[in-house]
Amino acid sequence: MRRTVLLLVLILTAGLAGAEPAVAVTKHVGTFNQQRVKYSATVAETILDGPDGKPAASMINTAYVREDVKDRASRPVMFVFNGGPGASSSPLHMSAFGPRRIGGEPPQRKLIDNPYSPLDTVDLVFVDPVGTGFSRPLPNVDGQPFWSIEGDAASVVTFIKAWRKQNDRESSPLFICGESYGTTRASQIVSSAPELPIIGVLLLSMTGGPEGPDMPYVITLPTFAATAAFHGKVDAQGRTPAQIFAEAVQFARSEYIAALIQGDSLPPAEKARIAQELSKRIGLPADFIADNNLRITKPTFMLNLLKDRGLRTGQLDARATGSLAEYADKQPPRDDPSMFAGGSTAGLVHEYFTNELKFPAKDNYRTLNLDVNSKWQFKGEALANPAGLVGAAMQKNSELRVFWGAGIYDITTPLYAGRYILDHASIPTQRLVVGEFATGHTVFDGDSNLDRFTQAVRSFISRR
Repeated sequence: MRRTVLLLVLILTAGLAGAEPAVAVTKHVGTFNQQRVKYSATVAETILDGPDGKPAASMINTAYVREDVKDRASRPVMFVFNGGPGASSSPLHMSAFGPRRIGGEPPQRKLIDNPYSPLDTVDLVFVDPVGTGFSRPLPNVDGQPFWSIEGDAASVVTFIKAWRKQNDRESSPLFICGESYGTTRASQIVSSAPELPIIGVLLLSMTGGPEGPDMPYVITLPTFAATAAFHGKVDAQGRTPAQIFAEAVQFARSEYIAALIQGDSLPPAEKARIAQELSKRIGLPADFIADNNLRITKPTFMLNLLKDRGLRTGQLDARATGSLAEYADKQPPRDDPSMFAGGSTAGLVHEYFTNELKFPAKDNYRTLNLDVNSKWQFKGEALANPAGLVGAAMQKNSELRVFWGAGIYDITTPLYAGRYILDHASIPTQRLVVGEFATGHTVFDGDSNLDRFTQAVRSFISRR
C-alpha cells in the first residue's frame, strides 16, 4: 500500500536564465521487496551552461531518496537513463525502477504501485537529457551542443556532479544505469569522466557489435533461431528459448563461422549443407538462404520469416508482428510493429508528475523526441564499442563492476552481439554480472522478468 504522508512543494519560475530553478518535493511511503520504505520524491530543475558559458538548457530530473537511513554516506545512489537518443527515462522510471509504474493493457492502462522497485536498496535519480521529458533548451538557444555523444554525456556528468554536491552525497557509492543508447551514454561517461567514483555500471540492451563480412551474421543467428521457434517456424522439440538460443550460439561459433570465413572458396556441397542447417534453425527455405550467400540480414529475416502469413516481425521485440502491407511504406522507426505497439504513455507519465509529484509543468512531458534523434551527431567510439570503453575504464579503476542485461528476442541490439563485444573488451570476468532474459529490447517486460531483473540489480549493488 502506498500513501503520501507529507507534501512540500516549492514552485519557482523555470526555464528563464537567472531565475530560481523549479523544485517539487513530496514525501511518500511504499512497500518494495516486501519492505516498508519512507521516501522523498524530488523533481528539480538544473540550468546547464552552453559552450559559451551562458545558460543554455533546463534539465529536469527526478530523485527518490529513502528517508529512514542512518548512514547516508554508505547508502548507494544510482543515476538512470534510457536511450534513443531522444528518449526520456520514462521506460526505466515508469516500468521498472520507480516506486510507481504504468500497469495494465491499452486502453485500460493506469498508474499502480511498483513492489519490484529497488528503492529499498538504492536511491534512484532518473535523468531526462535535454530535449526529453520536461528538459528543454532555453528560449532562443540552439540545443545542438547537447545532441552529440560527447555533448550529451558531458551534460549528464555535470548534472551528476551537481546533484551529489547539492545533496551531500559525494561519499555515497555511485552507480549509473543506461538502456540501449543509454549504454553508449554510460560508456562515454565512464571513459570521459574518470574523476566520478563510479563503482558500478549497468548496461541494458547494449549497442554495438562487430563489423566485417562475416561476424554481423554470426551475432544475429541465435536471435533469429529463438524467434523462428517462437513463431512456430521451426520445431522447438520441447526446448526452452534459452536452450534454443544456446544451441544456435554453439552452431554460430563453429560450423557457421567456419563456412562464412571461406567466402567464395566454400565448396558448393558444403554451402548447401550449411544452408540446410540454417533453415532448420531460422525457419527460412534453404534455397533462399543459399541464394543470399548464407548471410541473412536483419531486414531480410524480419520481412520473410512470416511472409507466408502476410506478416513481418518486430525489431525491438521479434515476438511482435504486423501486417506486411500496413508497414510497407512506413519509415524507421515507425516500420517496427513492436515500437509503438502499446501506444503512447506520455499522458499517464505527465499525470504522474503533475498530480502525484506536484511538479508545476509548463509543457508536455516528451517520452520520445524523434526531432532530437534526427539532429544527433553520431560520432565516437562509444556507439560502436561501448564495452571497449568500459573495459578500458575497468583496467584503470579496480572498483568498477559491470552488470549486462539483454533479451533473447531483441533484433535491434542482439544478445549475442553484446556477449561478443564483452568477451573482447578486456573486462575481468569476476567483475561482470550477466543477465539474459526471454524478452525483447525491454529486459524487464512482464512481471516475472521484472522481478528477476530487479532482484539481480539488488544483488549487483549489494555485491551478493
